[in-house]
Amino acid sequence: MPDVLGNINNFNANSTIKIEDGANLVVNLTAELPQITTPLSIVGNNNLTIDGAALAGPTPGLVFATDGISVSGVTLQNFSGGPGIDLQSTKNSAVTDVTVLNSLIGIRATGELSGTVVSGSTFQNNTEGGRLSAASNLSLGLSNAQPNRFLDSKTYGLSIAGVNGGTTVYGNTFTNNPTAISLASAQGTSTNPLLIGSASGYGTFSNTVSQSSVAVFATGFCTYTQVNYMLFGSGVTTLYDIGSSRNLDVNP
Repeated sequence: MPDVLGNINNFNANSTIKIEDGANLVVNLTAELPQITTPLSIVGNNNLTIDGAALAGPTPGLVFATDGISVSGVTLQNFSGGPGIDLQSTKNSAVTDVTVLNSLIGIRATGELSGTVVSGSTFQNNTEGGRLSAASNLSLGLSNAQPNRFLDSKTYGLSIAGVNGGTTVYGNTFTNNPTAISLASAQGTSTNPLLIGSASGYGTFSNTVSQSSVAVFATGFCTYTQVNYMLFGSGVTTLYDIGSSRNLDVNP
């Protein structure tokens, strides 16, 4: 399996790597994987674990640098110097039922990501659960029926910075993070705002925070960014620490 992953770009476009039920395959990497530049599907069936414990430096797990990627049922762990999943201008792709543990960042996304959805995935015990850096038109969570779970992060459950026009953060849960959501000059555009929860009101698109010191922190200009109808469970000390931000639209 390490040879397969190391030569993944030699596959024909739209190929599928599938792990059969009951395989319980653990891949202990000894070298960094190449960026994936060929459209393909990785179907782990919750029987594939990719472990980066032996790697040094800022080494990521799976880096997707093309469109038309699908990955599901895979666990990535121990990428202490990088993200478990890295989406780089990856359009029309799906990350579903993926788990990232004990890594620097659970999932990182940047660039134009129209048509890409991250749903039903768990990012646990990472330094940051997720980081969006100028990530446009990404769907991070679809509803509370298909939430992503950001929990036990050492800093932020989810940090967002730069212009993220058209990106939606819907129906996710944030549990036991010092700060659940951090907005650092995180902006949308006049035609495509950055939406943290739907502006239509409480419901299936609301994000839920519990067991966190701060639910939403914001600083800098957050123009065309909306934080809408958050839900708060137990153990949240401060709901909104947004005094140093400007132009942020909050619908509590």
